[in-house]
Amino acid sequence: MKYLKIYMLIISAVFFANGCTDNFEEINTNPLTLTTDKISVRDIGLAFSHTQYNTVNGVHWRFQISQSLFSDLYSQYFATTQPNFDSDRYIQVGNWARLAWASFYGEAAPNIKLVEDVTAENGYDLHNAIAKVWKVFGYHRITDYWGPVIFSEFGNGQKVVPYDQQEAMYKAFFGILDEAVPVLKANAGKEAFSDFDLIYDGSADKWLKFANSLRLRLAMRVKYVDEAMAKREAEKAVADGVIESNDDNAFVLTTASSPNPINTITNWGEYRMSSAME
Repeated sequence: MKYLKIYMLIISAVFFANGCTDNFEEINTNPLTLTTDKISVRDIGLAFSHTQYNTVNGVHWRFQISQSLFSDLYSQYFATTQPNFDSDRYIQVGNWARLAWASFYGEAAPNIKLVEDVTAENGYDLHNAIAKVWKVFGYHRITDYWGPVIFSEFGNGQKVVPYDQQEAMYKAFFGILDEAVPVLKANAGKEAFSDFDLIYDGSADKWLKFANSLRLRLAMRVKYVDEAMAKREAEKAVADGVIESNDDNAFVLTTASSPNPINTITNWGEYRMSSAME
């Protein structure tokens, strides 16, 4: 009887192990989960408009923490009136920086990756080119704030995600623009994301000027690091056509869904015009 029990336990263990592995993925996959094969062009458009708004930290408190109370303040665009806002004394407020980081990587970056990946998988070349340009815009702001950041392996699904050095990122930015610009040129007069693009209503022509102007900005920022690269990229940008009119400026559309955060921040009464600005 003792040997029979052991034999039955072995059979049960084998049966249980096989039973657990059969159809494991199917059984453990939520059928309601949004996967790339279920995403429509409209869904991608919504994700793109979401990331446009959140890349510049559109929600009022995130905009204030990440933009106004750091770079805007240091640029002397305004002065704070709150004694508990330490950043006007050139103090790094750790919690604000943490929230600004989490804002980009929690809101903007996932949608940037989603839009870029899905448009590439489905052959939406123009949409993908615009997404690439916006990716460069978003990440160059982040690396200019923090230096080394998560970039090339963002969303790799691993427990450890390496950081990229800023020099490598800037070189990658120029390469990404090299991929996007020819597509924008080839689609002159056409539109993508037209119902969702908060900046240019999907105009490939205007996105081309934006891409070239972004290239020029990046070139100017590496002038004292790599003068030859800066010269080469700046000349390339100007030759392709940069923004020269206010009609082509990149303003995010203000709507009920994408309100201007400064409206709310102003009502809080926590800042005034700086003496330098005046």
